[in-house]
Amino acid sequence: MLRDEILERAVDGTDCTPEWTALQTIRLYRRWMDQGLHHDEALAAAKWEMQEIAREAMRIRRKKLLRDVVAPWCVIVLGGLACVGWWLLWE
Repeated sequence: MLRDEILERAVDGTDCTPEWTALQTIRLYRRWMDQGLHHDEALAAAKWEMQEIAREAMRIRRKKLLRDVVAPWCVIVLGGLACVGWWLLWE
């Protein structure tokens, strides 16, 4: 649940500052400590989990960028090329 919340806000990206990232790492650290890991292990697990969240957030953001920005332009360009091709075919 915590991981999903962090991932959702990371994908949004509006408030992802270094301070926000540190706070989320601390939240993950506390969760790992509550599960019984020692300090060093909990810290390493929290850092690793934040890195995984960052990778997944960037993957999702790239996918959204392709879907929302690049794909419509591809449709427009291909439609224009189809119109020119159709015109040249009938000329």
